[in-house]
Amino acid sequence: MLATPGVEAPGDPGDPWDIIGDGALVYRASEAQVALVTRTLGIDRATWRRAVEGYAGRLRSGAPVPERLEALRASWADCSPHAAALPACSPRPCPCCEGAAEPWIARRAPPLVMGRCAGCGHGLLLEGAASASVYQGPGYYQRVDPETGAGYAGYEDERVYREGKAGRLLDWIERAGGARPRRLLEGGSGYGFTRRAAEARGIETAGVDVNPHAALVARRLYGLDTHVGDLASGLDSGAIPAGSFDLVIYQFVLEHLADPGAEIAVAARALSPGGLLALVVPSAEAAEVTVFGASYRSLRGDHLHLFTRRSIARLLGRAGLAPVAVETACNLHLLGGFLSAEELDRDVYQVGRGPDLTVLAREMR
Repeated sequence: MLATPGVEAPGDPGDPWDIIGDGALVYRASEAQVALVTRTLGIDRATWRRAVEGYAGRLRSGAPVPERLEALRASWADCSPHAAALPACSPRPCPCCEGAAEPWIARRAPPLVMGRCAGCGHGLLLEGAASASVYQGPGYYQRVDPETGAGYAGYEDERVYREGKAGRLLDWIERAGGARPRRLLEGGSGYGFTRRAAEARGIETAGVDVNPHAALVARRLYGLDTHVGDLASGLDSGAIPAGSFDLVIYQFVLEHLADPGAEIAVAARALSPGGLLALVVPSAEAAEVTVFGASYRSLRGDHLHLFTRRSIARLLGRAGLAPVAVETACNLHLLGGFLSAEELDRDVYQVGRGPDLTVLAREMR
């Protein structure tokens, strides 16, 4: 076949996005992968095709991973419907170190400005935060707010996927922590997907969530009782017994909180001596941030923070916790099609540039 930069190669309809650049196949994606990308980035197929063809036209044969990612970044910069000029925002103190967060990324829709700390790299939302009221009621789990990007579309429909994902997280915790926990507390337990996966393993669980609707669904789906409110109030009232859990989990919760360090300190109160805290948070170090900028999946009005390995370690240390294991990964990576599975693992995940940052820490006091 004569290779022409940016030209789609004919082939199996199941792989309709075979793009040739500089004499080689440079992008291969199934319809499912393309649908994932367009849905996650909030774009149409034509925009994604322009980005991929622009990428193909910038490549030289045999380019290493960093050069390929830079080609994609440059092409996406020409296509992105979300990027906006950085406004003049006052820096704000970093919640993790002594530094200050300066404007870093501006997004057009939903409108927001994310700052970044020069000291620890922590991302802090400077403008565009959603109201805390967004977390109340069923709407948060049923639709995405077009004004802020907050919420989920059809959360309950993802039940099987999320139970499976929870099982994989528990597998990792058991390997890294050295034992299966006996008692688990989940902060921001939602519909109870993770608790269900844990109880299937014989782990006793408790949950805390600020949304009364989430608690009702957890009871309907699984018969689980959930403390409605925050963890601090539950510990203070005795509804959640302090010092009694050998594992506390927060999955994509800390980024929603004004003071994540304070919440980590509260979580430490729930841990038994030597207990483990598992955190899954969006990463400010992700390759996707570099490539997609203002279109990064975690830039939304209900995400007040993007974490780095350094910033989360500082918050843990303040609470008397020491990291045991750290990894970055993603079940559904937008760079699939550009990078092989081996390259994603070696050049993205293993060097700490996956979009999901997972940390396991042990109580040391």
